[in-house]
Amino acid sequence: SDPDSVTVIGMNLDGPASAVYDVRVARLTIPVAGSVLQPPGAPTGLAATAVSHEEVSLSWMAADALADGFRIERATGGGTFSLLTEVGPGATSHADTTVSPETQYSYRVRAFNAAGDSPWSATDSATTPAAPQPPAAPSGLVALPLSTSEIHLDWLDNATDADGFTVQRDGGAGFDTIATVTSPQTDYTDDGLPPDTGFNYRVRAFNAVGDSAWSNTASAATFAEEEEWTAQDIGSVGVAGSSSYDPMTDSFTVSGSGADIWGTADGFRFVWLELSGNVSVRARVMSQQNTHVWAKAGVMIRNSLTANSAHAMTVITPSHGVAFQRRTAAGNSSLHTSGGSGSTPIWVRIDRVGNSFTSYRSADGVNWTQIGSPVTISMSNPVFVGLAVTSHNNSVLSQAVFEEVSVITD
Repeated sequence: SDPDSVTVIGMNLDGPASAVYDVRVARLTIPVAGSVLQPPGAPTGLAATAVSHEEVSLSWMAADALADGFRIERATGGGTFSLLTEVGPGATSHADTTVSPETQYSYRVRAFNAAGDSPWSATDSATTPAAPQPPAAPSGLVALPLSTSEIHLDWLDNATDADGFTVQRDGGAGFDTIATVTSPQTDYTDDGLPPDTGFNYRVRAFNAVGDSAWSNTASAATFAEEEEWTAQDIGSVGVAGSSSYDPMTDSFTVSGSGADIWGTADGFRFVWLELSGNVSVRARVMSQQNTHVWAKAGVMIRNSLTANSAHAMTVITPSHGVAFQRRTAAGNSSLHTSGGSGSTPIWVRIDRVGNSFTSYRSADGVNWTQIGSPVTISMSNPVFVGLAVTSHNNSVLSQAVFEEVSVITD
């Protein structure tokens, strides 16, 4: 009758009990199979994927349904693991948005419940990409006056991801935006300008991330009423020359005959502006027709339009490379300085500062190599500045194409 006692009777199956035992039990626990909580199993299939420069996506599979949640640890580079976050039961993914660009991260995950933690999952790693950047800055900006009211701009696109370009102009009161053009366009004609007026220009690229740095500044002045491009044959020519300008390609096509620009008198086709003071004329000779090994195409500064005038020029030839040639006084014999081998397309340039003339060549219109030493030639103002072509064969025309012509004055 005692609730804490159990009477156990031993029996002989063949007869009555041979003895009676009185056993008292303080507590009796009979375990039920499967009722003890166990720690969860380790997650499997952990995958880390760099979605962008600012997110790594994690996914895994739970080993069983015993987890109350998951702990995610992260190591940066070769560093030690530390807790990143905990997620709830049933979660099998996580977006880590606390990462930095161009960084390697390693991850591991384990499940937990009231009975304890699972082993760690296998480790997986991901490296975030570089953050998107604004485009590279344009370069090689040149400004060419076309008329009394127009200045044409050309520049080099150094980016592969530019959406377009912002064009700014400074007329003396600071830079203001005058146009936005869509990539891949790399030129712009500024029109409606007053005559005989100077302007500064700059260009920058843009995309969804932001703006590039500004390009170099290029300067040009609209022509005065009398300062339009003029073309004519100089000296004795066997075939009349021709010239034209295409604003769509910003190119001059000049065809000239003539025996040569050499000796004491010249024969050639000349496209020119009449200017005074210091000046730099530069152009990219895109092509030249080979009518003679000494056919010439290039840029020239000339004191007059007579055949025997003093002049200085930088030219390309079909077979003799680049040359700095000049006549230091009217009627004198010509002088020559080799500028080395070369072929079209090539940039040529001649500068006048006072009475000092310097010749240059370039592969890109930005980095210039001086040819020889500066030469002193006494020239009175105004001078004639422009493009010269001679066939060195007075019975035929030699055609040359010039692009990105720029005339810069103080």
